[in-house]
Amino acid sequence: MYMLFLIGGVSALLTSIYLRFFIIRFLGSFINMTITIKVVITIIAVLLALPAVNFLGLYAVLYYYFLAACAVFGLISHFVPAGMLKGLLQSGLLSVVAVCLIMGYGYYNMHHVVETDYTIKSNKINNLKILLISDLHTDQVFNPRQINGLVQKMNKVNPDLVVLDGDIFDENTPKKDMLAATKALSQLHNKLGIYYVYGNHDDSKYGNWHTSNRSHSNASDIRTAMENNHITVLDDDVKNIGKITLIGRRDASYDRKLTDDLLKDVNKDQYIIMLDHQPLEIQKNAKKGVDLQLSGHTHGGQIWPTGYLNDFMPGSMRYGNKTIGSFHAITTSGLAGWGFPIKTGSPSEYVVINVK
Repeated sequence: MYMLFLIGGVSALLTSIYLRFFIIRFLGSFINMTITIKVVITIIAVLLALPAVNFLGLYAVLYYYFLAACAVFGLISHFVPAGMLKGLLQSGLLSVVAVCLIMGYGYYNMHHVVETDYTIKSNKINNLKILLISDLHTDQVFNPRQINGLVQKMNKVNPDLVVLDGDIFDENTPKKDMLAATKALSQLHNKLGIYYVYGNHDDSKYGNWHTSNRSHSNASDIRTAMENNHITVLDDDVKNIGKITLIGRRDASYDRKLTDDLLKDVNKDQYIIMLDHQPLEIQKNAKKGVDLQLSGHTHGGQIWPTGYLNDFMPGSMRYGNKTIGSFHAITTSGLAGWGFPIKTGSPSEYVVINVK
């Protein structure tokens, strides 16, 4: 978190220089730019940039999209002769319109849930259909009543196995909504069970939740609710289901068992599925004989283009299906998102995996 604010501070400082230039260029068409006015504009630019230090806030999204749009339209204006169009391009008005359109798209994208299908091949098992759900962040976008509607939609898939791959809840989910959402998710059709792993937001057991707020749940509450609704919680646990071995990882934000320890007694003839909220250790899991790794966490890059940073992290991935030999790693963008109801980098989705 400290590193995020450090990067955010440097970015805000640097972009305030461009914002100052933009304001001076615009106002220079109407008034005489004295030293005093330029100093005032400098202060205003810095003040407007300061809230953008918080990279995870909606203000930062609006701020950087606006500046990016201004830079693009400013560049275009250099190829336009002097006149009304050039003035419009440099005024910032088109940038405001562009940001409004982007935000409208992002709001629609967050709330419009689509089905994403993958078909993968295996010589260990066939005709296995998995429903993968992650990053619902209950109450950030969808409340329990809306989750009921999503469950009815997803039930048309009729999967064999259902995976709830972390961050189904978060810091702002009241206990009553956690209970209601858990009950709704327990109604998902399945033949081999519903399995849940903690994410970095819904795991208060390891200190991420505001446990002092009695209206919110802790990890023990979540486990009890899941088990009361016949959903199996896997917290660094191994579960055998016929020809399938499920390994549910504790979230990487906290102390957890080594992958080697979890795999040491696993029969490699089994179809091995690794459930890890964060898409980590992908190459390692491929070498160790895991057949399929299912993850979420990245939201597919909730805000474009920042999500592409995940593509440069060793052993990780941002989104989609990555294949290494017979191994597959699938990372979903999640049913929703976190922080604000805007998603410009990827769709909101549930994933259906057909193993043939």
